[in-house]
Amino acid sequence: MFNSHVHGNVTGTGTALFCCIGFEPSHIEFYNSDGLVVAKWSAIAGALVGVKVADAGAATNVAAMVAGITTYAGGDAGSAAHVDRLGTAIAATATTVSGFQIGTDADLNAAAQEIFYCAFR
Repeated sequence: MFNSHVHGNVTGTGTALFCCIGFEPSHIEFYNSDGLVVAKWSAIAGALVGVKVADAGAATNVAAMVAGITTYAGGDAGSAAHVDRLGTAIAATATTVSGFQIGTDADLNAAAQEIFYCAFR
């Protein structure tokens, strides 16, 4: 179905994160192991639109992601918000490559929580 994919992980910050993986994905699956969140995003649905399943204690919520996922063309100077597929910050002296942005969705991108992803071309 997909001819290429990349998997990686980042630590959530609560602020936007740019995952620089070398291509702009068409589909991404996420798992936040600390917050017990599974999420999916597809380019066909458009920027910021995705669905998540989050463990909310006694209940499980299925909801749209808020401030979710967008593709990222790259070309900026690196910063702490720009990470490679292993979650390592890209130095300010380097130019970033394409990938995707994880927005500020409180369930998916919670501060200090580990986010695993698989992005498909």
